[in-house]
Amino acid sequence: MAHYIIDRLLQSIIVVFGVLLLVFVIINLTGDPVALMAPLEASAQDIARLRVQLGFDRPLYQQFFSFLGGAVRGNFGDSLRYQSQPALAIVVERFPATCELAFATLAWSIPMSLLLGTIAALKRNSGTDSFVMFVALLGQSLPGFWLGLMLILVFSVQLGILPSSGRGGLQHVILPAITLGGFFMARTTRLVRSGMIEVLNEDYIRTARAKGLAEKLVLVRHAFKNAAIPVVTIVGLDIGTLLGGAVITETIFAWPGIGRLALDAITYRDFPVVEADVFFIAVAFLLINLFVDLLYAWLDPRIRVTSGRF
Repeated sequence: MAHYIIDRLLQSIIVVFGVLLLVFVIINLTGDPVALMAPLEASAQDIARLRVQLGFDRPLYQQFFSFLGGAVRGNFGDSLRYQSQPALAIVVERFPATCELAFATLAWSIPMSLLLGTIAALKRNSGTDSFVMFVALLGQSLPGFWLGLMLILVFSVQLGILPSSGRGGLQHVILPAITLGGFFMARTTRLVRSGMIEVLNEDYIRTARAKGLAEKLVLVRHAFKNAAIPVVTIVGLDIGTLLGGAVITETIFAWPGIGRLALDAITYRDFPVVEADVFFIAVAFLLINLFVDLLYAWLDPRIRVTSGRF
């Protein structure tokens, strides 16, 4: 187990380096941030002086190695927009808001998808199954930005019972959590249904039922655990996406998370904040993928044997 974790962490270092290199090259192709920072009345000499002050006059490879050396120490430089605050500190400050939205989204979408998917599998080819699949198809088809706007129109504008934007109490998180979790719930529901249908036809399920085990015990201990691996995979990716910041949802509801922060930073060419944000998201994805891989071994002990690294 320890050898596997160390191996994955070493691989993660290479991935993070590649991500940092890619984002550095891309954001430097978007334009000159000094042009946005300088006042309209600034002369050419003033702009050149500001460029030297910020270090943008050096060759790109020197800027990258300087950036990489700071990134290793957790120093991505100061924000070009937020009054010279440390870029990583700004991202960390916004992260709790993203975690709150992610937790609220998962808190309703995962249990709902497990329940609907299991019911659809048990009632296969029935009216209930058709209804569940219709709801899942609808959830996957509705664009998130449209659903968010419709929820605001109905519950905020027409009924006036829920706030339309901002972060505050429980009422503020309801609409963005529903908007963000609709697609995740629908996709996971279909995955749970297909996995449960496949598992329920296995011989060991018929054997468990023949032994007289209660149906709930058969479903929880034998069926669902074996059908959970693809579900865990997709949920792990969803968690990474949520922790990476749902840019569209956070923008529609003015939610102060790292997704909206990244969009604002890209708009204003705030290079240090963009780099810190992408680094933070990449690390979150890698840690979640490592946790998911370890969870595989607990769900299916055969993975330990076939991989040879657990």
